Amino acid sequence: GDPKAPLSANRPGPSAGLVLELFADPYEGVGGELSTSSGVRMSLHEPGVKPFPDEDGFSLSTGFSTSIGVRQLEVQRLGSPYSNCTGQDANWQSLYPGYSYSRTACLQSCLAQSMFDTCGCVETFLVGKPICLNAKVNKVQADCVARVRESYRLDNLNCDSCYNPCIDRLYQSTLSLSAWPAFDYQYHFTQKLNAQNISARVNAPEVFREYFIRAEIYFEELNYQQIIQRPSYPVENLLADIGGQIGLWAGLSVLGFLELFDFVGQFF
Repeated sequence: GDPKAPLSANRPGPSAGLVLELFADPYEGVGGELSTSSGVRMSLHEPGVKPFPDEDGFSLSTGFSTSIGVRQLEVQRLGSPYSNCTGQDANWQSLYPGYSYSRTACLQSCLAQSMFDTCGCVETFLVGKPICLNAKVNKVQADCVARVRESYRLDNLNCDSCYNPCIDRLYQSTLSLSAWPAFDYQYHFTQKLNAQNISARVNAPEVFREYFIRAEIYFEELNYQQIIQRPSYPVENLLADIGGQIGLWAGLSVLGFLELFDFVGQFF
């Protein structure tokens, strides 16, 4: 089937969720100054949105089974004149074609473009743009990247046009961990690895937990929370209140005039 076709769940709970068993070889990572820990980063996001695990993800550690309960939150923001939120058809300078708008993607595009304009390279892989080298290979580039990153941290890159989307779907997660694989399960797990030529690279059962990660991803409930912004005092309420006050005072004025006419008439 289509590898991009979304999977569906017909009930909540771990038994109806997605289970991932990942081989994370600690000796094939980038290592050195670029990575200080072993494991993987995971990001939960709306389909069609560019993921940025470093910015909005969480870490999965080797040797553990991580249970990830997911709840969906939808935020509907008011547009102008109440806020500067933007729709999915926003005119923004995206360096990630084919993805829907998100504030993180807009900010990362702004950062990458500023880095390319200043340093002549980018940190992440982008078509048609060279990758920045580390300090051991090109110290000038590395220092330039550090300066641009510091300007980005201080909000000095003129990325003010990256607004929140008017409709934002977020995935909140609850994580719990347990040691994995269990000692009694290692034999059965080895049999599964034999078919994939992975067990030969892990020749000692006692080091299994240095290489493997398990993740259970499931919905805690098959519903979602919705936050909708509404004006606290809309214009139509203001007009209605003004009309009511005018009617009240106009009515009192007519009654007062009739009472004055009646009072004067008593003397004649």
